[in-house]
Amino acid sequence: MKRTNSEKNDRRRSWDKTTILTALRARRDRGLEMSARAVRRSDSGLETAIRRHFISFREALRAANIEWVPPPKHCIWDKSKIVAALRDRRSNGLEMHLRAVRASDVRLSSGIRYHFGSFDAALRAAGIDPGATRRRLIWDKDRVVAELRSRRERGLDLSTGAIQKSQPRLAGAIFRHFRYHDQALLAAGIDPAAARHAITWDKSMVLVELRRRHAAGEPLSSRLLYQQAANLYGAAWRLFGSYRAALCAAGIDPEQIKAPWPVVWPTERILAGIREHYDRWWSVHPRNEPPKPRLDGADPLLASAARHRFGSMGAALRAAGIDDPTYRPPHRWTADEVLTAVRDAAKDGRLSHRAAAAADRRLPSAAQRHFGSLRAAAEAAGMEYVLAPRGHGFDAGHWTEGTVLKSLRDLHREGHDLRYRPMKTHSQPLFFAAKQLFGSYVNAVRQAGIDVAASAC
Repeated sequence: MKRTNSEKNDRRRSWDKTTILTALRARRDRGLEMSARAVRRSDSGLETAIRRHFISFREALRAANIEWVPPPKHCIWDKSKIVAALRDRRSNGLEMHLRAVRASDVRLSSGIRYHFGSFDAALRAAGIDPGATRRRLIWDKDRVVAELRSRRERGLDLSTGAIQKSQPRLAGAIFRHFRYHDQALLAAGIDPAAARHAITWDKSMVLVELRRRHAAGEPLSSRLLYQQAANLYGAAWRLFGSYRAALCAAGIDPEQIKAPWPVVWPTERILAGIREHYDRWWSVHPRNEPPKPRLDGADPLLASAARHRFGSMGAALRAAGIDDPTYRPPHRWTADEVLTAVRDAAKDGRLSHRAAAAADRRLPSAAQRHFGSLRAAAEAAGMEYVLAPRGHGFDAGHWTEGTVLKSLRDLHREGHDLRYRPMKTHSQPLFFAAKQLFGSYVNAVRQAGIDVAASAC
């Protein structure tokens, strides 16, 4: 994915605990959403710094004296709810222009676009004058100078290209009032040469910086170094021929730094994150009732770090002192169990990959582990292996109308979102089996007696 210029600029900021707490309080004062997901979406540099300096996101909020509020449940917007939400924002004194609404509540802005077509139409429906909500900035010389100094204080890139991409109006004002970029920087008391970040790398500088980062325990994998110090990564490639060669020249084993960032998390940070996740989950859900408090879905980085550090999720839970009655260790298939599952998944003595995956998504990989391929497992079980039809055809496998309806009711009882798009992503075998057996997924949901619109909010 191509990185935006704002993300590149964020990585140039020198983050410490003080600047992190200041940024969090600034978000709160602006009325922005304070969930980890919202911070990651709008300010990835701040979210990365929080992970580096604090045990968890909630710990950073506590240090900033900000009360953690759980994110609102996903709700289906209609015109009345949108009008009520806009009036609530106005009564709470929040900014009402489009950019502020999009930054603080992206779901609301999407609902406005879907139901009203334009932001002004939604404001008029809520009895709000669109002209009064717009921020009209007058870019004069004094404002240009003040904005350049503000960018320097925030540690943002002051080069011409960075300003053109992140603040095109500021770039236009610089051209109108100063004609040349360096003249604007001089008027703001900024050295143009220092603003260009002109660093001439040589081999010795690259080796010194790599050794310093390695001694400080900073991540040195190629992906993370490219994200955090693209100039150093590029210099290593240019001067040594490859990043691996630069690491070897610095006396660093490349095999030891291939692991992703979560692996180098401290043990206490991992255990504290696990305890916090379960405390938050059990404060809302009973211990012995579904759905299970899956750590993989809530924080995949933490789950990955826990497995790498302790070998398995069960060992990580035991080390954290967590007694989860819903946790079941992953089942290790035996060859006999694979053959039994293959026979059960086969239909009329014939087995396809789709039918095997529909019966159990782990079956194809287990068959490959024990027999080399799913075809070899089918032949060992006395079944005929066939290729599933291409295109829109779908092999329903073991699904029947009764099992589809039962699965939909079970998911509904567990609180899953059964709308069209979430279910197409969450459970494709069930989704396509419902389409084949009932004509459409919507008909299957209706046959199960489920009101999706009422259960989604």
